[in-house]
Amino acid sequence: MQSHQAFPSPFVTHYSKRPINDFHLGVDTSKYEEGEKVLRCKLASLYRIVALMGWNDSIFNHISARVSPDKDHFLINPFGLLFDEITASSLIKVDEHGKVIDPGSTHFNINMAGYVIHSAIHMGRKDIVCAVHLHTSKATGIASTNVGYLPLSQDALIPGLPSYHDYQGIAVDEAERKSIVEDIGKNNLLLLKNHGFLTAGQSVEEAFGRTYFFLSACEIQFSAMTAGKGDLNLLSTAVLEKVQRIVKDNSTSYDREAEEVSIVSFDAYIRRLEDMVILL
Repeated sequence: MQSHQAFPSPFVTHYSKRPINDFHLGVDTSKYEEGEKVLRCKLASLYRIVALMGWNDSIFNHISARVSPDKDHFLINPFGLLFDEITASSLIKVDEHGKVIDPGSTHFNINMAGYVIHSAIHMGRKDIVCAVHLHTSKATGIASTNVGYLPLSQDALIPGLPSYHDYQGIAVDEAERKSIVEDIGKNNLLLLKNHGFLTAGQSVEEAFGRTYFFLSACEIQFSAMTAGKGDLNLLSTAVLEKVQRIVKDNSTSYDREAEEVSIVSFDAYIRRLEDMVILL
C-alpha cells in the first residue's frame, strides 16, 4: 500500500484472515462514493490499530466516522465482530435515528449504546468526523476518580481540555444524548465517569492521535499518582494553551507545510499493519 489515501492493495494481518480493504471479495461497491470507500478503509484500519495496541475490549466499544458533512449518517462497527476482524465492507451505515442505511457485509446489527453515544456526537457536533469510545483500564480508572484527568505531562496537554459526563447506566436511553452533547461542549475529549472515555477529531487520523496521547497521559498519571497527590507537579494553563497552539499550527514539524503530525503518525501504524502482510 503506497498511501492510506488510496488503499490500492488489500492486505491481511496475522490475526485476521480477511483483508481490511475487502472490496475485491465480491462486495458491491457501486453504492459507495469514492470518498466513502476511502473512509471505510481508514476507519477499518483504525479498528485494527486499536486492536494492535491492545486498547480494545472484546466486541464492545465503538469507533464511528461521519460519512459526509451534509447528512447525519455515520459508519460504526457491527456488534459481534472483534476489532481485529473489522473490514471496510463490514462497517454499518446508520442515520441519526438508528435507521440502518447500509447493513455492511455481515449479519450483525449495531450496538444500542454505540448508537446512542455516537449519534449524539455526530448530531451535536457537525465538526467531528471521527469519534473513538474505549474502556481501557487506566483511563477508566482515572475517569472514576474525583481528581479526574490532570495536566501532569506533555502528553496530557496535547489532547486538549477534558469534559466530563456523569454515569447514567448503560447508555441505551436516547434521552441521554442531550446531556452527552451538553457535556462535551466544544472540547474533543470526554471522560465518561465510571465508564470510559471518548476522543474526537476532524479526521480519522486526528481522532487516533488524540486517543494515543490521552492514553499515554493516563499511563503517566497512573504512575505519578502512586507518589501521592501532594507530590504532583501540575502544569499551568499558560503552558497548556501554548502546547495547544503548537499542535494546531503543526509546528512540531520543521516544515510547517508538511502533512499534519496526526497523518504521519497514522501512516506509521498503517505500515506496521503492512508488515504483517500475508499475500493473497
